[in-house]
Amino acid sequence: MSTKLDLTALNDAVQKFDLANQQQHLVKLFEHYGLVSYLIGFDEVQPDEDGPVYHGIMHSYMTALNCLEGSIHTGLGNSEKRAMLVAGLYHDVLHSRGQFSDNINISVAVKQLEAIHARVPEHLKLKPEELKIAITAIRQSKYLNGRYVSSKPSVYGAILQDADRMGAYCTNDEELVGMWVGLYNEIDYGRRYNFEPPLSAEQFMEMQSNFHSSVKWNTKWATVKAMKLNWPNKWKNGLTLLWAQPQFK
Repeated sequence: MSTKLDLTALNDAVQKFDLANQQQHLVKLFEHYGLVSYLIGFDEVQPDEDGPVYHGIMHSYMTALNCLEGSIHTGLGNSEKRAMLVAGLYHDVLHSRGQFSDNINISVAVKQLEAIHARVPEHLKLKPEELKIAITAIRQSKYLNGRYVSSKPSVYGAILQDADRMGAYCTNDEELVGMWVGLYNEIDYGRRYNFEPPLSAEQFMEMQSNFHSSVKWNTKWATVKAMKLNWPNKWKNGLTLLWAQPQFK
């Protein structure tokens, strides 16, 4: 059993917009909110990672923590925070990593959450309204053709969409390059799987530059966080580091 969560340290990390870098507290946070069964269920079904991936365990953990941070800054209640922690953790569970579109990925994520939920002891389950919030947020994180399908999401979907896009920023330089190599591999695999031309390094660089330069955050929390942490400079530096990797080119 881990030691009690330091709520002062947690609040400090939240106020500094640094909760996603506190993954050592992940288990404590799930204990604090009575959600350990959902964390165990996720870890049991999420496959091991062989080489760099983007839609993997680290992305899911960071998204869950950012969902909690966003929920706190947005003033959501305790029940909503519980739902958003689970939504962030499960939004990409068993992601196909390029093989299928998000129509399939999101459907799989929802079904997996429902399956884990059914296994959780009754006294530890999300309440019906909490499960509904989590599923709504996950469905509103569907991303197709370069955009989120839900252009006017609920507050829960808005927080998850923002948290989902923060993965490229809430990392150190080494982790960022690794995640982007993983994303390149996923996109390239998807193109080859669908008999499309392979993705060049130059195309990927342009794709990421266009994506990050056009990001518009849904929430005040994310907008302030991006400004305070100078994220426009972060992604530009990250792409420079990525281009310097011999294995990438």
